[in-house]
Amino acid sequence: MSATVQTRVVGLDQLIPRVVSKDREGICSSPPPQTTATDQQLLIYSNIEKDVEILLPWVYDQANIARGTHLFDWPDEDHEFRFLFEQFFAYQIALTPKSSSSIGPITSKGEITLPRMNWKVAGRESHRYFVSSQGFILRILMQMVHRKLKRVMKPEQTQGLEIRPVGQVTVGPRDNSLPIISYTGWFEGQTWEGFVGEVLSVMLGQLAKTFTIHKHNQGLQDQEVFVVGFYGPHIYIARGHFPVETITRVHAKGCSDDEYLELKFTRGYDPCRKDDWMEAMRALSRLFRYLMSGSGKVGAIQKILSESATAVEGS
Repeated sequence: MSATVQTRVVGLDQLIPRVVSKDREGICSSPPPQTTATDQQLLIYSNIEKDVEILLPWVYDQANIARGTHLFDWPDEDHEFRFLFEQFFAYQIALTPKSSSSIGPITSKGEITLPRMNWKVAGRESHRYFVSSQGFILRILMQMVHRKLKRVMKPEQTQGLEIRPVGQVTVGPRDNSLPIISYTGWFEGQTWEGFVGEVLSVMLGQLAKTFTIHKHNQGLQDQEVFVVGFYGPHIYIARGHFPVETITRVHAKGCSDDEYLELKFTRGYDPCRKDDWMEAMRALSRLFRYLMSGSGKVGAIQKILSESATAVEGS
């Protein structure tokens, strides 16, 4: 089956709504220059622990570009970030010059072919190790972002949701959890259309798991699906929005001949460049906060919050 897919690279505000203040997120580090701040106002600004700042590794206090030679001086107290950047360096060194110069996701429109009976992507099997290494790095990255955010988030900001960033970011009981963020891979030589097809396949696979919690489509609503992945040396976030009628039709019959879908991407972020790293951390922390706020159209979270509300009413 096939579908016409429009991909768009958009600004972060068009991809993920912000649920905390700009200063909390780390956009503004000081009061606007045209205003005069009192000592008390300056104290408030300096006391706010910003998401981007708690996710800043040692290396970016030393340089604007992270290089393998920095590993020799990396302090032990920052060992979590050191291990993560070891993986980034190893991944980027393994890329061919052509892949290293990739600009990341692009805006385009094209016909994407999808397998009818499963979401496996052609050509991926021969690159299993390369793709699995990306999944390993993403798991470490997402675990770190989630863990550091939880330390500064108030209980009411998490809605009581228990999130686990392992093979994918899941929510719910450990033995019956559902995905809310999936990881996607990429391999050298893969066409842009093939890459988009893989992203879409992962999204449809996540939707299929969510679909199982709605008996006879009861309570099913429009859905947002988020994925995080690599493309060349860059990491990115992608979002798909799927109306109820599209979900039910695709789940039952597959894509129609004239199916049209739109996927939105952030630009590509090179984690070994300070400006890109900070923007990527702002994006990932915003994604976690948005999902944990319960504001998103994500079936797994909607179901858990609905069950919690019902339990409270019945107690």
